[in-house]
Amino acid sequence: RTGNRCGVAHVDVSTGEFTTAEYHGADGRQALADELAILQPREIVVPEGFEDAAALAAEVRINARVTFAAGWTFDQESARRTLLEQLRAQSLLGYGLEERPAAVRAAGALVHYLRDTQKADLAHVREVAFRAGADCLLVDATTLRNLEVIDAADGGRTGSLLHTIDRTMTSMGGRLLRAWLLRPLVALERIQDRLD
Repeated sequence: RTGNRCGVAHVDVSTGEFTTAEYHGADGRQALADELAILQPREIVVPEGFEDAAALAAEVRINARVTFAAGWTFDQESARRTLLEQLRAQSLLGYGLEERPAAVRAAGALVHYLRDTQKADLAHVREVAFRAGADCLLVDATTLRNLEVIDAADGGRTGSLLHTIDRTMTSMGGRLLRAWLLRPLVALERIQDRLD
């Protein structure tokens, strides 16, 4: 947290997909809860003393392990240095993160944590995308469940939209298709690029 802003970062270690976002204001906590419900992370890394994480995970009914990381890894300057080093960049401007302190703190701390636990340099994680709410349609977990986008009504995959259209050849392709269905684009030009 930075003031009334909450930063979130997500890494899929298998594919190297790395995204970050910020939530703020009165609706920030609900937006964060919706994001967690959709992403279904296996682990949530938070700074020491942030006790709200376990309650938030329970609230959205996800079975994720909550891990407390050293608070200094979430420090603005430490997180920024870690992120710049990982991305091999001189500035975060090209990533849209210069004016996003909470997102930088979350992303930098997550990279630090993964380096410590994975015992690797995460060479395949070289890009980070800032996800703004205006980029895609935010579909809440209840709507996704009722429309059977990812899971069918019985809780299985058979009968869901994802199961019906998934003809991907690799697990990475399957994860990408799933991510696209969870966050549909709203800009016509980007939709056309994706269809091409």
